[in-house]
Amino acid sequence: MKASATGEAANQAVAAVACWIEWKQRCALDLCSAAARTALRSFAGARCQNFARKCRETGRADGAAPPLLAAADAWHLLETHLVVKTDAAGKRYKDWLFARVAGRAGQAALDAIQGGATLIMRDVVREHLRREYSPREFTSLNAPLSDGDVPLTLEDILPGGADPADEAGQREIERLAGEHASGFFREMSRRERVALLARELGLSLAHPAVARAAGCGKSMLCAAFRESVTRVAARLLADYGREDLPGVRVLTVRVLDRLTKAVLDWAAISENACAHLFSLAGGSLGVRACARVES
Repeated sequence: MKASATGEAANQAVAAVACWIEWKQRCALDLCSAAARTALRSFAGARCQNFARKCRETGRADGAAPPLLAAADAWHLLETHLVVKTDAAGKRYKDWLFARVAGRAGQAALDAIQGGATLIMRDVVREHLRREYSPREFTSLNAPLSDGDVPLTLEDILPGGADPADEAGQREIERLAGEHASGFFREMSRRERVALLARELGLSLAHPAVARAAGCGKSMLCAAFRESVTRVAARLLADYGREDLPGVRVLTVRVLDRLTKAVLDWAAISENACAHLFSLAGGSLGVRACARVES
């Protein structure tokens, strides 16, 4: 009986993988067989409802909750996300889904495809909820970062569409970013470095290990983080004038990125008291940070 059940499960996995492959070959689910349409819509509906249900259980500030989508609508969102909205990127996502199957068969192949599709569906649901329903709370990009004389907002330090197009301009931006990042790194206090490190690793500034590494508590670390970012943006704005705000914004982003890399290097290589924070981060955040150190 057990062997029979195992064989039946294996056959079902093979059939499910065949449905996914049929969809990839025919590009649109409406062009696929009835079996494929039923299987894939059922998958999309279950995953979509799971993510949407979590949002419903969390609740929203105004008491409203987004309705659960039907299976066909859930698949339509997924397919639209891949094929229409993201264009070439959507094709790369589909190729990625099926590249994960290499060397696998049966249930292992199905798990690889559906695991990747679940991650994409999570993003699809999040985008749908952001687009169709107001967020619980938000911070305006025009909110001031400080009460000082410099009119610095969150929008000022986000990358925009003003990135220099010519190669010479890009090289100059990178050269300046490297020079300024080195100077700012030398000026940073220990608590500022630890605060920036913790933020990059995705660790809470209230984490006991972070507090020990910095030698201070969460409140001082939050202040140190804000001070370090504000100082970089304000000084670059003062140095390069307000007549070229788009260029200053681009430079600020580059400098902060270089500064973060310098702090990661410092923590991983030179500062033993901070090196263990990488292991606490774990997961994709820790891997990404380690990759930046090695790059």
